[in-house]
Amino acid sequence: MSAIEDPVLTSVSRTIAALADRARPVVVALDGPVAAGKSTLAAGLVGTLRNLGLAAAQVAADGFLLPLARLEGLGLVGGKGFPESFDRPAMLAFLAALRAGEAPDAPAYDHQLYDVSVQQHQPTRGAAVVIVEGVNVLQPDLCPQYDLRLYLDTPEEEAKARFLRRFAATPFSPARAQALAPWRPADGDPASWGEAVWAAINGPNLERHIASGRTRADRILAG
Repeated sequence: MSAIEDPVLTSVSRTIAALADRARPVVVALDGPVAAGKSTLAAGLVGTLRNLGLAAAQVAADGFLLPLARLEGLGLVGGKGFPESFDRPAMLAFLAALRAGEAPDAPAYDHQLYDVSVQQHQPTRGAAVVIVEGVNVLQPDLCPQYDLRLYLDTPEEEAKARFLRRFAATPFSPARAQALAPWRPADGDPASWGEAVWAAINGPNLERHIASGRTRADRILAG
């Protein structure tokens, strides 16, 4: 992600490292729009922290999404990524365990299945820093569980453009195609399909929920 330069990674990493003097992992939240570059930034922070001598783990919050069948039963497939689509008790329990000095595994998301995985997991054992990245991780009920709150403030048009490129480049597994079928255009054009998904899901999620995390962040980073 070219918008985040090495000096910024170093600065943020040193801020995190200054907190790492306790008998439990430092818990960092990283929020921002869909396709803002959160996963890339988190990976960059993990690498920089390791260069500073700190073991770090990256946890993608989409592992805490409710299973697709549950979302379908609740009528929430069109709100995937919205606060109510996450297993909040599980997220809170995971964060509380980290703060208690434990090393819990986080659930993982399988993008091919377009669903949470029953086989994969995201380990945190041995980590001095755990970076929890994803949309809506800075919701009010979660914020007290973090030691540092970051928001990647990528402009919506740029985030949308990245999402559309990623949408078109991602193979359509049967599960993904079925879940996104309500927004599929008659001609099946991936570009139009991606536009419809952004207009129906990602854009409203940003406006109604994600963007408010900016006001609760300790540090806002330009994406």
